[in-house]
Formats: sequence, C-alpha cells, structure tokens
Amino acid sequence: MNRLARTVLRIIPGVRLLVARGKEVSAGVLGAEIGTWAALSPSLLPRRPWQTALSVAGCQSVGHAIAAAVHRFVGGFRTPHLPIAAITALAVVRSVRKQNEIADLVESPRPTTRDLLSGALMGTAGYAGFVIVGEAMKAQFRLVRSIVRGLGERPLPHHPRFPYPALSALAVTATTWLIGTRFLVVRRLAARVTENAEKVNLMVNPKHPRPASPLRSGSPESLMSWELLGAKGREFVSGDARETTGRDIDWDDEPIRIYGGIGATVDEILQEMDRTGAWARDYLVIHISTGTGWVNPWSVSAAEIAARGRCASVSMQYSYLQSPIAYAVDRETPVTSARALITAVLTRRSEGVYIAGESLGAYGAASNADLLERVDGAVFTGTPRFTPIITTVSKAPHSMPVVDGGAHIRFLATPDHLDRDVFDRPYRAAWERPRIAFVQHPSDPVAFFDWPIFFLPPRWMRDHLPGADRTNALLWWPLVTGWQLLVDMPTSHRQTGSHGHTYHEELLPIWQRVLDRRSSTVE
Repeated sequence: MNRLARTVLRIIPGVRLLVARGKEVSAGVLGAEIGTWAALSPSLLPRRPWQTALSVAGCQSVGHAIAAAVHRFVGGFRTPHLPIAAITALAVVRSVRKQNEIADLVESPRPTTRDLLSGALMGTAGYAGFVIVGEAMKAQFRLVRSIVRGLGERPLPHHPRFPYPALSALAVTATTWLIGTRFLVVRRLAARVTENAEKVNLMVNPKHPRPASPLRSGSPESLMSWELLGAKGREFVSGDARETTGRDIDWDDEPIRIYGGIGATVDEILQEMDRTGAWARDYLVIHISTGTGWVNPWSVSAAEIAARGRCASVSMQYSYLQSPIAYAVDRETPVTSARALITAVLTRRSEGVYIAGESLGAYGAASNADLLERVDGAVFTGTPRFTPIITTVSKAPHSMPVVDGGAHIRFLATPDHLDRDVFDRPYRAAWERPRIAFVQHPSDPVAFFDWPIFFLPPRWMRDHLPGADRTNALLWWPLVTGWQLLVDMPTSHRQTGSHGHTYHEELLPIWQRVLDRRSSTVE
C-alpha cells in the first residue's frame, strides 16, 4: 500500500518534485510540470472536470516529449525542485481564480476547486498512460534496432553495412501507421462514426411532430417525404417561433418553411417553393445548414418575427456528420451546396433574398463572396476563422474590425454594435445593401480557432475589447492554446445565450436591422 501511495505521489504535479527532493528528476517530468502550468492557464470558457483532464493530459504529454527531446540533444541540467513546485501551486491557485472570472463573464456557474483538482488528477493519470505507451514504443524501437543491427553486422559479400537507425525508424513508423491507420482509424473509427451519424439522421423525435400546415415541407401536401427530411430537417419544419422565443406573436402571414433532406435536389427545393407560394413573400431567407443538417432555430424565428411572417425560410441538408468531421472529410461540399441553392434562388428572384448560416453553414455561405454581392443581406453567426472573408479582414488590429466604415459588413458581438463599433464609435458610413452581419461572441472558440494558432500567436489574443465576455489574462502557448480551444468547443454551444457558440435573443434586433424592419419589434 505504501508503495502504491508513493507511486501516486510521484505523478501528481508539484508533489512529484517534493517527493523527489535530493534526487535527479528526468527532463520529461520537468517538461510535464511546465505543461501543467500551460494546461491550467485560462482560455475562453470555464472548464468542466473532464475538460481540465483533457487539457492537463495533452499538455503534460507534449511537455514531456519536448523536454525529453531537448535533453537528448542539449544535455542535462539541474532542476530546482522547490521553486518549480511552488510555481505549480501558484498555477493551481491562479487557475481557480481565473476560472471563476471566466464563469462570471459568460454568466455560468463557477466551477469548484474540487472540479479543478479532480480534473487535474484525471489528466495526470492520462499523462501516465501516455508515458507507458511511449515507453512501449521505445522498447519496440530498441528491439527492432537490435535485430536490424545484428543483421547488419553479419558479413554480406558485395553489400554495404545496413543503415540500422534509418531502417529501425522506418519499421516502427510503418508498423504504427499500418495498425493505427488501416485497421483502427480509417476502417473502424470512420465507418463507425458514419454509421452512427446515419442512424441519428434517421431517428424520428416525438418532440418534433409532422406539420399539418401545407406551408411546411413534410406535411401531407408536401412534395418532400416526412421520413426523408432527416432528423434536423424534421426539427426545422416542425419548429415554431413562438415556442423558440417564448413570445406572443401576431403574424401578418403564416411563415413558410421549406427543407430538403440529404437526397433532395435543388430542383425539388424550387418545386416546393412553387407549391407553397414562397416567391410571393417579401423575404426569402436561405439558411445554410451545419454538417448534421441543423439550422439555428433562433435565426429562423428571428427572421420570421422581423418579417411578421411575410417570409419563406429555405434550407437543405448536404451531410449528416458533425461539422468538425464533415469539414475534415470534405470541406468543399458545404461551399458547393450553398452555392447551388443560392444561385438557383437568385436565378428566379433577385430582390428580397437573404442568407444565414452558423458555424460550418456560415463557412459554406460566406465562402461564396461573389454571391454575397447579389443578395440584400446576410446574418452569419459563429463563423469559423478559416472562412476566406474572415481570413482577409482578420489582418486588422483586433477581432471586431470596421470594414469600409461599416458600409456593408459589420462585425457584432452584441446588438449594441449595430450602430456603433466595439469601441462605441459611430460608423462612418450608412449601412447599405447588402447588409452583412458577422455575429461572433469574443468567448466563442469555434469563431476564433484556426490551425495556425498551434504555432503562431493570433492577433485577437491581444484584444482588450470593452465589455467583452473574454478575459484579458489570455496567454498564448505554442501547441497548447490551440488544444485548449478544441477542448472548449464541446461545451461552447451549451452556454447561456449571448456567450460561447450560443446565439439566441441577440438575433432578434440584428435580423430587424438587416431586413430594415425596425418597426416590427415584438413586445
């Protein structure tokens, strides 16, 4: 039991250095300790225990690997145990304070000290697992090297000596690739993810009943089969703005909602628009869906409320995979699918057409920059950083730039930025058509993640925006900061409205301005 206790103490950050006082500590352990400091540094959202565990496990493992590599090439150095352990203790205390600050900024419950400590311990256990795997791979490497070296030392006429280091590395790499890629990742994991996503897409949720109104796809009069709309399509057409917003609404006309499942064609969408009389409505809003086919119900409802029902909302599904997987597998489909639908609608009608999208849907729509010039307006929420138009304007000094005086494109964190920029300065230009609103919360990891952040500090981390729901204590760490944003993402859409990747009530006044319908405000 005492041996087990000592083993546990030797892997706990900070404590492992105190236990090892007077003894040499490996470079890997020192690197893991520094990784702990980075893992506990603040990010955009408060962390749950499992998120802290992921952050700590990843950062300790990377720190271990880097420090071990540096030690191998540079050599050893003395480790001041007590000061490093003290820094770790300070990192824990600071993390508790900053997690509370971040929780207050995004109006979430404060995580407890117990949550942080339990997450750190779970992450350290994960790091220990990585170390074991690494040692096993090193043993495999040594075994292969000894075998190849033995072969190379045999006299082979007319053949040079075997280059055993290169062959050993090649053998280990090939074995790992064959096992990990061919048999586990590509064949099993990808197939299972696709199969599960397809099953979810076919599920019929009793909370989303089949609409009776002929103005909805999937109704008895519809050309679109209810069963083939997909799970997110059924949610879209069965939704109701009153239920979504909790408001009492007096419609001028009943809103039209049209949706095409993953097997639907653009021509079928147009036929459904003909059937419902969508072309006669004042506003046509094309909602580009996410990877699963989901459309933000708040965006749909906000546009309907702003138009007092005199609108038709149109969308279609191009995938049933989660957005990160859909983007990794095929980043062209969201763009081409959005282009096909928008172009088809603009061919039939050139006025009163608007576009909307969130996350991967915003990426798909906004990547068609030439089409944005032909519509009357657009509302994009949580647009990924890798979207071309965002990449272009992200060269500005901060993450909420003013483009051409606000003449067409406006970046908004809140509805307060409809008429004044983030520094409370009035826009130099009147908002002309097309009115394009990029809505992004400073605390949204989806909107601010991009792959270069693993190696280059982004400009937005130097922002000190007044009133932002993002801490000013952010510090960029190579490799670590990108990992922290990825860890933030799973809970970003579960934050309270107006924070993280959750866009709700703020869309009501934004859609009213984009449609130029200020008088339609619902009490």
